[in-house]
Amino acid sequence: MVLFVVRLCLQLWKEVQLHLDDVISKELAAAGAKPEHNKSLALEVVLGLYLRHLLVFRRLMLCYDQTVHPQKRLVMRKSLDAVMGRMAELKQELTNIELSEFHFFDDLQVDYKLLPHDTDLPIPPFFRLERKDTLAGINEIISDALKKLGAIKSEKEKVVTQLMAREGGDPAGQCVVLEKVVTQLSREEAVRLVQRQERARQGRHRARFMQEIHRQEMREKTKGKDTGEGGGCWGGL
Repeated sequence: MVLFVVRLCLQLWKEVQLHLDDVISKELAAAGAKPEHNKSLALEVVLGLYLRHLLVFRRLMLCYDQTVHPQKRLVMRKSLDAVMGRMAELKQELTNIELSEFHFFDDLQVDYKLLPHDTDLPIPPFFRLERKDTLAGINEIISDALKKLGAIKSEKEKVVTQLMAREGGDPAGQCVVLEKVVTQLSREEAVRLVQRQERARQGRHRARFMQEIHRQEMREKTKGKDTGEGGGCWGGL
């Protein structure tokens, strides 16, 4: 299995190199041409270059993610950084041409026989792995700020909301939810919480029972009226 993965990564790396050479040759040819004053033609050229770089980036990212050889990873990382930098430049050119942050590759997708998700720009996995500590610190700061503003409920409030939303739910499920906060609730608070939920459950059950009785009475009254009206008609005849 390991040998198969290694061979697959090598084959993918060779394909990426061929595609990268092809992209560089086409970009050099476009750079040596005369400036294009037609907006639609210039947009088509830049979109094609951006899409080719995007395809190379997706394959190179997959190859880098599956490769464990340290020297090869260094070379791939340099290529990745260069491709991402060039993509940022092309993105800026597209924004200047279209005056928009959103671009559509419908015609190019048909020409290259691509699916819509093939043109999505993914976040490289190594971004999150290399900045895991930094991202954890940022998330902690954001969570603290949201808690101070009251935008995030505490665990106790979440449990109370869950239990209040239940209508005749499974008691075993309620016990599982209560076990998660047993360390945060005192015995008196837990007893009051269970009693409150039990009274609410009985009240809902009683309300449904009374509604059913009321509906049954209304059906009987309607049936009686229909029978009386029918008898009167027959009596007249």
